[in-house]
Amino acid sequence: MGGAIGVAGSFFGPWLVESRKQKYERQKKRSEKLEELVATVYEFDRLISKLLQGRKIREVGLVAMAPIAKIEAIAVTYFPDFEGRVLELESAANRLEAAISVAGQKRTDKAYDAYCDARNALLRELKEFAAKHHK
Repeated sequence: MGGAIGVAGSFFGPWLVESRKQKYERQKKRSEKLEELVATVYEFDRLISKLLQGRKIREVGLVAMAPIAKIEAIAVTYFPDFEGRVLELESAANRLEAAISVAGQKRTDKAYDAYCDARNALLRELKEFAAKHHK
């Protein structure tokens, strides 16, 4: 009986350790990606602020696409539940960019408010998710 326990332990022990190690690594990777996602939302927000400060869209617009693409990629790959909020953020940012290019800094309040609402909703849900899943 003792031999059977020893054989079972030598078989299941490493498997159990490896399984727990892989689970920890997946959780660690998701935590890192969540942090990267939040940081990229703030990076995108800084680019939007530059647009509002009067920078030409040609100077900022193409660069601004990089953070939103990164936000989408991380959300789709690691956090598909947030894809809808990310699309709302992108849509609001596109409307704001259009308002700036058409109105030239005038009458962008509604578009900016919509962008802020979308940004805040995404960040609020990310914060709730982090509190629930990444303690």
